[in-house]
Amino acid sequence: MLSLPAIFSDHMVFQREKNILLWGESDEKNVIAVIDEKKVSSDVNNGRWEIELPPMAAGGPYELEVSDGVQTKKYTDIMIGEVWLAGGQSNMELELQNSMNGQEVCANVKDDGVRYYYTPKVSWVGDELFEAEKKSEWQHCTPDNCKNWSAVAYYFAKELSKKIGVTVGIIGCNGAGKSTLLKTIRGMLPKQSGEVLFFDKPMEEYTDRDLAREVAYLQQQVEVGFGYTGQDIVMAGRYPYLKWWERESEDDKRLALDCMEYTGTRELADKPVTEVSGGQKQRILLAKVLAQQTPVLFLDEPTTGLDMVYQEEIFRFARELALMGKTVLMVVHELNLAAKYCGRILLLGEGKLLADDTPERVFTEPLLSRAYAADIAVSCNPLNNNLEITTRVDEASKEKETALLKKICCE
Repeated sequence: MLSLPAIFSDHMVFQREKNILLWGESDEKNVIAVIDEKKVSSDVNNGRWEIELPPMAAGGPYELEVSDGVQTKKYTDIMIGEVWLAGGQSNMELELQNSMNGQEVCANVKDDGVRYYYTPKVSWVGDELFEAEKKSEWQHCTPDNCKNWSAVAYYFAKELSKKIGVTVGIIGCNGAGKSTLLKTIRGMLPKQSGEVLFFDKPMEEYTDRDLAREVAYLQQQVEVGFGYTGQDIVMAGRYPYLKWWERESEDDKRLALDCMEYTGTRELADKPVTEVSGGQKQRILLAKVLAQQTPVLFLDEPTTGLDMVYQEEIFRFARELALMGKTVLMVVHELNLAAKYCGRILLLGEGKLLADDTPERVFTEPLLSRAYAADIAVSCNPLNNNLEITTRVDEASKEKETALLKKICCE
């Protein structure tokens, strides 16, 4: 039986000026691939085959035909252009429909030189991963297709395509599972196996209100409705302690304002949240979590939208809470700050837990390079003994990126 991976589908994009590699499985002895009158064959070895087609200039659409003499696979609407891999931190996962003016953008998109290889999000290795691959496919840009695309990837690809005049294909990646893990522990997503205990009590035995008194959770993306002020949002942190007929007391209001004072948002107490900046909104939400007065805090990317001063302030805030006896679990991507302020690091990658130890034991070059699929350098600053984490870039890649950037910006 002739088969190819899901990444080969209608609407796919191949990298221009590079050899085109095809692979798959077959029960026959030989496989032939044809595109734009270019024909290459390959023998099948132990049920597997690979074919390398010659480089092609940007253009299309083309048709690709792959046959083993018994079965034939045909792929249409194929473009030759630029192919980029969209991966990294959680901000890369922000969907286009949820970005600023995202609904309007999605409704008015045109097939403007952007293709996207969409893969359903799965954060663990198992049967679900292979089922997700079956549902993966290349998509061209339509109002329905683009909703779940990475917003960062879409805007980058659209601008790049406009600048260089070729189709840009984006391959979306699954996340490492940091936010998924946090949501699962909090009970917002079903767990695959195991047990979640809070203070030796299974999570399932808590009511929503009781659990809200134990765990405060700052989500990565929070939509705030029209009309609410900063103080309204922070006061919501007191609701787990109120009876359904009760209103907030003067003590609750004073506590809310104290929390806003601590996070530098006191002057925004009476301002509609729809009129504040992204960083100000994030600090208001942090004040809400603080006002909830729980022994456990979950913070999912709490430094999103904050400048460097407030980013470090959040880490200091978390460490101070930990020194007071509270448990703080943060999803972060500022590794240098995490190394400086966190006492314990859980490193996720490849859909699993790669390490769980102190920063010195977790933030090593082999572990970080494996987690990020990149060449990571780790050093110790002799002036303050803090770990410093950076990436290494080989000269060939640097020259290629510089040449492309010049083409985008200067031509």
